[in-house]
Amino acid sequence: MPENASRQIVRELQTIEQRSRPVATDLPTGIDDKDYTEGLLFTLLGHPAACLLGEVTEILNYPSSVTPVPATRDWVIGLANVRGNLLPLVDLQVFLGGSPITSGRRNRILVIGFHDQQVGLSIGTVNGVRQFTEEQRVAVPDVEGTMSKYLTDAFQLEEQVVPVFSMALLAESAGFQVAAA
Repeated sequence: MPENASRQIVRELQTIEQRSRPVATDLPTGIDDKDYTEGLLFTLLGHPAACLLGEVTEILNYPSSVTPVPATRDWVIGLANVRGNLLPLVDLQVFLGGSPITSGRRNRILVIGFHDQQVGLSIGTVNGVRQFTEEQRVAVPDVEGTMSKYLTDAFQLEEQVVPVFSMALLAESAGFQVAAA
């Protein structure tokens, strides 16, 4: 294309832009003025739960190969090679006093970071990402067992209350940081 033709096209585009600006309206963002909390829905101890989306760095399929680590607590599954990095895996349900999660196609690993390291938490299933509004916020339900000390919030989702499990509280807890048996 000749240089003169290119300049003509640029001038025409600039003219169109100048004529459009006075009548242009902002495009909708799809988000109202409401505040949202983004949560990752999953199943924990047979119940729906959520965690803040920002607390999870990655969601993985269950690894095909896991190497057990001797002399560790029963909730430590082992180590997995994830893209050349060793990732410690923990069965979150066993840590919380529940039964082990049977590995299968639908199981997922939630990768969380703490103290410049990462750990993978084996959970039942991931049920999607949701945005919760302030109007959906409800009181944290009474939950039996160890899980209750990691619940920081709850939201009403259709017919059920979904508690928010804090990955930050989990990572900072002394019991979680000591994996040696």
